[in-house]
Amino acid sequence: SCFQTMNKVLNDFRPKLIMNKVRRKSQIAEGRQLIILAKDFLRVEVEYLGYIQADQHVVDSTERMMPFILEYPKCEASKNIFQIIKNLIGGKEEGKSFRHFKKDMKLEARQWR
Repeated sequence: SCFQTMNKVLNDFRPKLIMNKVRRKSQIAEGRQLIILAKDFLRVEVEYLGYIQADQHVVDSTERMMPFILEYPKCEASKNIFQIIKNLIGGKEEGKSFRHFKKDMKLEARQWR
């Protein structure tokens, strides 16, 4: 029935939250509060993956049509992206998978230059 289908869709719904252009720690707290509100009022479990700080390097690399994670791998926004990727990978193979990802990013950066 339609009700069973809707129930299945809602039960399988697993949204994730990434805060973007964060400038203050209070904004991170607002994201965590959003997760609590979604659970309390919508009965939806939202997984918090992390945040990306507002970073001028992102703007600079965008103006040059370069991915910031390749052009500025040590800037704060790139570090945030790497942390989010670690959160997504998870599990026992986290270290190995993440090292492989970073190696791939270095190879990719050479091709963009």
